[in-house]
Amino acid sequence: MASSDEEPLLPRLDSDSQSSSDESISPASKQAAAAKQFLAELGEESALSTTKQQVYLVTFARILPNTLAEGNLQDITGLARADVGKALLDAFGEGSVAKLVVFQEQHGDGDMHFHVAVRLVSQLRFAAVKAKLLEKHKLASHFSCSHTQWWSAVRYGAMPSEKKPEVDTSPWVWTCSGDDLDLYAESQEPFCARAWKRRREGVDKSSLSSGKALKFGKPDLTAVILSEKLLTKAAVMEYAQDKGTAAMQSFVQRNQRKLDEFLADAVEWGSAREVAAEERHTDWHLVCRFAGERCAHGEACSYAVAIAEIAKRNRGTLDFRAMACALRDVISNGPSKTCRVPLVVGPTNTGKSTLVLPFDNLFGAKKVFHKPVLNSSFALRNLTKGKRFLFWDDYRPVEYGQVTVPVTTFLSLFTGHSFEIQASQSFQDGNLDFQWTHGAVLTAKEEDLWKPSGVVSAEDVRHMQSRVAVFRCTATVSKLKDTVPCHIHLAKWIEQESAAADAAGVLQSPLAELMSAVSQVFGLSDLLDRSHLPPAACLAITDEVSGSGAVHVRELVAEDWHGLMSFTALKPLEKRRLLNAAGVC
Repeated sequence: MASSDEEPLLPRLDSDSQSSSDESISPASKQAAAAKQFLAELGEESALSTTKQQVYLVTFARILPNTLAEGNLQDITGLARADVGKALLDAFGEGSVAKLVVFQEQHGDGDMHFHVAVRLVSQLRFAAVKAKLLEKHKLASHFSCSHTQWWSAVRYGAMPSEKKPEVDTSPWVWTCSGDDLDLYAESQEPFCARAWKRRREGVDKSSLSSGKALKFGKPDLTAVILSEKLLTKAAVMEYAQDKGTAAMQSFVQRNQRKLDEFLADAVEWGSAREVAAEERHTDWHLVCRFAGERCAHGEACSYAVAIAEIAKRNRGTLDFRAMACALRDVISNGPSKTCRVPLVVGPTNTGKSTLVLPFDNLFGAKKVFHKPVLNSSFALRNLTKGKRFLFWDDYRPVEYGQVTVPVTTFLSLFTGHSFEIQASQSFQDGNLDFQWTHGAVLTAKEEDLWKPSGVVSAEDVRHMQSRVAVFRCTATVSKLKDTVPCHIHLAKWIEQESAAADAAGVLQSPLAELMSAVSQVFGLSDLLDRSHLPPAACLAITDEVSGSGAVHVRELVAEDWHGLMSFTALKPLEKRRLLNAAGVC
C-alpha cells in the first residue's frame, strides 16, 4: 500500500507549463496531480506509526493514491453516507468511537467523495484501521493528522468557506449515546486564552501592515489576564504599560476603575467549564467523588484524628451513623418533613463545628450559604445566587426568628416549600420566589437554645424543632484549634457510615426478607435501571455483585466496581453511566 511519501515525482503544473503542455500530459498524470493537490488541502498522514490521536478527519475519494494503485476497490459512487460510516465503525470497533459525522461532497469536476469526522473514546493509532478498511471493505482512505480537535474536523465538513462555499446539508451522524448533534455548535472553536491572544496579535500585525487602527476590547483583556496569570489590578496595568499595544493601554486606562470587576469576570470565565461540570453532577455525587480520593496526609490528617477523637469521647451521646445518614439524605433530597436538617449542639470545644466545617471546601466557599448578619433586611438574598449547601454555624433560631429569619420563613426553608425572599427594590421587581432543595446543616450551643422570646412563642419553637434532627456533642476535645478542615475525610465518613447503616438495616430484617435482599443486593436493581445497560450485562453484574457478599449497593466503592469481570466487559460509556449512577466515579 503506497504512502504519500512514496509517490513518484509528478509534472509541475504551473500556469506557464499548463498552457503549453496540457495535451502532452497523460490522464493518469493529471489524476495523480489532482490527488496530490487534494491531499495537500486535507493535510498529510503522519509517517510515524506511533502517532496516536483521539480525533481524525478521514477521507474516501476516487483520486487517493491507493485508489489509483489498486484495481479491486469499491466504487464509492455507489455508496451512501451510512455505508461509509458503518464501514469506519467496523474498522475502529464500535466501542472505540464516541461520535462521527459523514459528509458527502463533490470535486470541481463533479466526482464524489466523503469526509468523516471521527472522535474516539481514547487515543488510537490509525494504521490498523486503514489496513482493515482496505482489506475487508475495499476502501482506500486518508487519515488527516492535522485535525487534532473535534471542532476542527467537524468544521471542515459542516461550515462553508471561501474555497468550499457549498457543504453537505444532510450528513450522516452517529453517536454512542444515540443523541443528535448540533453540528453548528460542534464546529465552533472552544475558547482558549492563549489561542485568543495569539489570534489578536496576528490581527494586530495585519492591521499594522495595512495601516488600519489597532483594536482592543474586553475579550482581549480576558485572554491576556488568563494566559499571563495576572491576579491584581496593578499587574494588569503593569503588563499594559510594559507589553501592551497602544490600543490595550488606551482600553486599560479608560476602564481603570473597572479593572477589579474585569479581573473577577476573567476568573469566572476561566473556571466556567470546571464549574459547569460540577453543576451537572448531583450534590451527593460530589460527596462520593471526594470520598473516593486520597487525602495527602492519610490517616495522619488532623481532621481525621479530630473526628476519631470526637467519636470516641461522645460515644454515648453522638450516633455517627445516624448523623451520616441524616447528612446523606438531606444532601441527596433536600429538606422536608420526613428529611430533617441535622443540628449539631453542644458546649464550646466539643467539636460540633469542627465536624462540619469542611463543607466549605467540599462544595466551595462561594457555593455555601453561611449564616446571615443578624437583623439584616435582606438576610436570604444571597441564597438565590447558585448556592449548593447551607451551613449556619452557631445559629440561634429564636434570636434570628425575631427579624432576620422569621419562623414562617424558617419552616418553609427547611421543609422544601416555596416562599418569598425579600430583595432590594432598587435592583429587583418585588420579592423573589424561592425553594431550597439542597443540603443543610446547623450548629448551636444547646443551653437556652429553644427558650421562647419576643415574637417567637412556645408553639413556634415546637414547630421549628420538628424541622431539625438533633445530634449532641457533650465531651470536650482538646487541640481542636489546630485542626485543618479536610473535605476528603468528611466525605469518607459520611459515605462509609451511611453505607454501614444501610447494610445494618438490611441485616436486621426478618430471615425471609433478608435472604431475598442479599440475593438481589439492596438498591442494585434501581441502580442498573438508571444506568441503562443491556439486559445481559445487568444479569451478569447482578450475579457477580450478589456473590461478592454485599448486602447494599452503597457498600461498593470504585475499586469494587472496577474489579468485577462483568464491569470490564462493558463498553466505555456504559462503564461511565454505571459509575455515575453509583456516585463513585
